[in-house]
Amino acid sequence: VEVEVVDTQKTYQATVVGHDATRDVALLQLKNASGLATITPDNDHVALGQQLTAVGNASGGGELVAASGTVTGLN
Repeated sequence: VEVEVVDTQKTYQATVVGHDATRDVALLQLKNASGLATITPDNDHVALGQQLTAVGNASGGGELVAASGTVTGLN
């Protein structure tokens, strides 16, 4: 798995260290990455107009798909 950080355009090799297929979420460990900003979902609030990227197995075919966009609604 490779991960690209959009802000820096740096690409990192990643290892899947955990996943939950039911919730369609995975935890990745990036090799040789440091100084990256992190979020805490319980403390960081999503706001209308905020840019985001969602990554998941949208089609259920076992391939990660990324979609960038803007928050247009809450709840």
